[in-house]
Amino acid sequence: MRVEEAIGRQVARLLAQRELSLAELGEALGRYLGKPWSRQAVHQAERGQRSFTAAELTALALALDTSI
Repeated sequence: MRVEEAIGRQVARLLAQRELSLAELGEALGRYLGKPWSRQAVHQAERGQRSFTAAELTALALALDTSI
């Protein structure tokens, strides 16, 4: 399994657990990154179809209230 896929599975699991929509997570990421992610960008992330910068991983962890 690729790293992006493993991260995507965790993002999907935490989204469901926290009852967040793709748009809500995108907005939360914007608070940490200075620009929100689109619904499509969040969807790609949860499907393991994008790479992540260190800043994006940190923002995901903060937005989902979890560790990196």
